[in-house]
Formats: sequence, structure tokens, C-alpha cells
Amino acid sequence: MNKNPDADTMPCFKIVKSDGSLGGFGLGITDKIRRLKNDGIEVKNGKIIDFESVFFDNFKTEYPLKKSKS
Repeated sequence: MNKNPDADTMPCFKIVKSDGSLGGFGLGITDKIRRLKNDGIEVKNGKIIDFESVFFDNFKTEYPLKKSKS
């Protein structure tokens, strides 16, 4: 993700660790925090405040790799 050529159209800055800590960002942590703040997400001490309210894990998948093993 840190090699993303266009963070404005591919918002990889929204990818964080499962505990709400920020992880890295190719354009730097300060820019990642700025972008998150522009999306209404607050950060304190390197972690997202009230992470549970913005956490997304509702991915829909048919597990294509599992199917290919059969």
C-alpha cells in the first residue's frame, strides 16, 4: 500500500491496524492523520479515537480461492 501512486483516488490512508493504531503511509504519518481528520476521523497518540464506531469488517465474498482448491 505504501507504493500507491495516487492516494487521492485510491484512499489507502484509511487502512489501519486492527487495534486502531495507524500503521504506515507512503506520504508520512502526518499526512495520513490530516487525511483521516478531513474524513472526520480523530487520532490521538497514534490511534483512532472511538475506533469501534468507524471500524468496517462487513466484507462480502464468495471465497474464490477456497473454491479453486476443490
